[in-house]
Amino acid sequence: MEVTREQAYQEAVSHCKADEIILHTIELRHPSFMNEKDEHISIFLVQDYTDLLARLESTHPTHGGQKVLFNPVAFELTPPSKESAVVPELQLNIDNVSAELMPYLDLAISEEIPIKVIYREYLLSDLEAPSIKPITFEASVTTTTLTSMSTTCSMTNISTKSMPSVEYTSSNFPNLVQ
Repeated sequence: MEVTREQAYQEAVSHCKADEIILHTIELRHPSFMNEKDEHISIFLVQDYTDLLARLESTHPTHGGQKVLFNPVAFELTPPSKESAVVPELQLNIDNVSAELMPYLDLAISEEIPIKVIYREYLLSDLEAPSIKPITFEASVTTTTLTSMSTTCSMTNISTKSMPSVEYTSSNFPNLVQ
């Protein structure tokens, strides 16, 4: 019998301690997000009212296994539909976007490269790693106002990817040549 993600989530929540708090976080990643030293940065946000210092997974491309500061912000996530044969889409609304954050978002939206949105959950009792595997989405339609951002995010559609993703050539794999 196949178990859906929703069924697994419901089971996990039902076995969770009554006083356990789940912290929802998102990371926004885009090539145009640069700091004053011209280094690529990510924007880390937590759905809470205080900062969160939590450790990322070891496979993170720039901060693997390091603790990062998630800034508190009000955001709303509408989870993807559970319909079959549909690319899952997530609706993300961020309210009260600060003046520090808005220039990054405006710059990213003006480019054709989508913003990557990485969703993570942490348990307040264990901030040493996300409690679930991070889920990566790409922002496809994004709008901003003076203080908010709204975006529709979808998972990568594997039907548009070349398979296999590795090109098997004699220069890459010399043993192919007889």
